[in-house]
Amino acid sequence: MRHSFKLIGSAVCLSASAMLASCCCGDGNACADQYNKPVNTYAPAQEQPLFPLLPNGATQQQKDDAIFKNTRVTAKTFDADGIKINYCEGTYNMDAPGKPTVLVFLHGVGERGSDNKSQLRYGFAEIVSYILAHKDTKVVLLAPQCPASEGWGNNVQRGGDGIIRPESVFANLPKLVRAKMKEFDADPARIYVTGFSMGGHGTVELAGRNPDLFAGCVAICCGGTREEAERLKNMPIALYQGDYDETVRTELTRDFFKFLQEAGNTQCSYREYPLIAHNAWDVCYNDYTTLDWLFAQRKK
Repeated sequence: MRHSFKLIGSAVCLSASAMLASCCCGDGNACADQYNKPVNTYAPAQEQPLFPLLPNGATQQQKDDAIFKNTRVTAKTFDADGIKINYCEGTYNMDAPGKPTVLVFLHGVGERGSDNKSQLRYGFAEIVSYILAHKDTKVVLLAPQCPASEGWGNNVQRGGDGIIRPESVFANLPKLVRAKMKEFDADPARIYVTGFSMGGHGTVELAGRNPDLFAGCVAICCGGTREEAERLKNMPIALYQGDYDETVRTELTRDFFKFLQEAGNTQCSYREYPLIAHNAWDVCYNDYTTLDWLFAQRKK
């Protein structure tokens, strides 16, 4: 049984040329030197951490409550023509000059429900830490919650039929995003989406089906099909994956990267973390270069 290790300060970048090459040597054995050397881009320590010290044995509810409080979000509900969307909204650095950007955060399958809080459990606080450390970045951060009976997108690689139901929360997310763009007079050239696992695939689907809306996206342990890659051929997209992931198999995201390149996407990148299982978001969102890249994207 494989074990997950949480690497701090070590990640591996795979270039486009490396990913186009075979993952095996000529004799069929894995190449030990097929990856570039590790680079240290882990986020610097925060002066005011978002996670207060909790007592030993703190319940998940206590942890969720602490993240909700310390990320300064508000739980809201949006009516998308009769479809109810629960979401958390955070507004940060709103005194900074210029129009705000909008970032949509899509959680994983384990955070589905109706409490409008647990969707913040993983990755969200790290994103907020980044934003608070970059006070010149004015951000409206949206974290919708997927109902327990639904999913973000409909991944055929994991048993779905690829059909997006028009009555689903996922299908109506663009309405929420556009409403918030209008409410906050957001910069239409700087609308982004990111997510992991189910939310990683949701990122691929949401950006691909709304290329007029999003300027770029970051998808973690997502996988993807040739059809999805074709929809994203003009979209800046960064993919991240742990090489020990047995929940979303690593080769699914490797293949998706190849599909993007074959579709003609010259703005895609892929980074694979060594000795990381399905929790690649722990490293990815703590690496400031991830969001540096995303917030640098501009819609032409």
